[in-house]
Amino acid sequence: MLGPVRQVRSRSRSEVEVSHQPTESGIGYADYVLRDDNGNPLAVIEAKKTSIEPEQGRHQAKLYADGFGKRYGHPPGHFLH
Repeated sequence: MLGPVRQVRSRSRSEVEVSHQPTESGIGYADYVLRDDNGNPLAVIEAKKTSIEPEQGRHQAKLYADGFGKRYGHPPGHFLH
């Protein structure tokens, strides 16, 4: 049985820097990150043009979520839009 749902206000920012990425600088930029009131990431959203294969966007979103996981101790959910 699930407990009561707690409403979480979240903030969205565009182009959020993410460390621990497989780039030369080790930095990547997530398109959107939803955060809770304490600034912890709840979800990473990666936006791609329809001409880009969806798997490429899903992979990139997972890399960003993993990067946040290393920084915050738990990875947020990740989505492709």
